[in-house]
Order: sequence, then C-alpha cells, then structure tokens
Amino acid sequence: MTDQRPELCLDFANTNAAGRKDDGADRLTCLADLAEWLESNGAIDAALVRALRRVERAKADRLLARAKRLRETVYQLMSDAAAEKAADAADIDALTKEAVAAAKALSIRRTKGAYKWVVTDQSPEAAIAPIALSAAALLTSPDLHRVRECGNDTCGWLFLDSSKNQSRKWCEMSSCGNKMKARRHYARVSSTKKRSS
Repeated sequence: MTDQRPELCLDFANTNAAGRKDDGADRLTCLADLAEWLESNGAIDAALVRALRRVERAKADRLLARAKRLRETVYQLMSDAAAEKAADAADIDALTKEAVAAAKALSIRRTKGAYKWVVTDQSPEAAIAPIALSAAALLTSPDLHRVRECGNDTCGWLFLDSSKNQSRKWCEMSSCGNKMKARRHYARVSSTKKRSS
C-alpha cells in the first residue's frame, strides 16, 4: 500500500534536522529506522518492512544513502517552492530519476472498495517509491503553492498549509507557534520595561 497524501514527502524531508536551522538529529541513522518510518506512515506494507530488515550491511548502507539523497532533494525542492524560487535543474533531474524508478515498483489495485497505488515490487529498493511519487505529485500539483517552511527561525520544517486563508506560519502551533508567540511576548515586555525605567 502507498500513502497518497502529499504531506508524505514533506514529513519524510522533516526527518532530518541535522545541518539545518536547529542542528537537531537525523531520525534515519540506519535502514531499520527507515523501515520503521515508512511502516508507521503507511507508505509500505509489513512484507516490505521485513525485506528491508533482512538486507545485508553493505546493501543496507547503499539503500539508506539513496533514501537520504532523495530526502535532501525533496527538502531542497519544497524549500525552494515555499520561498517561491525556481528549482535547481539537478534537483528536478534527481527526483525525476527516482519517480521513474518508483513507477515501475507500483501497480493499481482495488482495496477496500477503492483503487489505490500499491507497491507490488517487494524488493528493498522499492521501499522509497511512495516518497518519490508523493514528491513528484506535489511538485506538479496546483497545491505546490501551499508548501510552507516553518516561520520559527530555528526550525525549518516543511508543511502543507491547509488553513482557510492560507496564512499558517508554523509547522505546529503546539511547538513552534507557541515558542514564537512567547518570544514576541517576552520582547514586548522587555521593551516596555526598558522604556519605563
């Protein structure tokens, strides 16, 4: 089964905070992390998860490196879209290559009364197919203009703005939104105290 939400590729891009604005952690440190993330996000089925977990070390390292390259390509493309910048041709070519390979791993199947794209290639290499197709679909979608990068200057997460007036600024109100509001409040209180003293 594949997750056909456009947010899938954005969520995947957000698994790496290392080297970005907050210098946080990379959530994909091994192929098992990738398998767990894909399964928990409904991108692949249990059989493909098991296949990923059985991959020998050298091949696992190559697959993980490929997934991380795709993740950085997706991040750059969507960050550029959020900034209303034209994408770099090399990033477009890299995504195109992955999307073409991904299309070969999928078939349309009827599941629970609806037709869906399903990963029918059970080789470990097919595991990132849903990510590549999600990114290609979003990049060519009219919804691309709704891609945003979090307004918290220490975050950088990507999200799809589904708010009614298209004015969402933070990846999550409960984390970055509250932090930014608290900072602004503190700055206002500090400047008021300075003026009154």
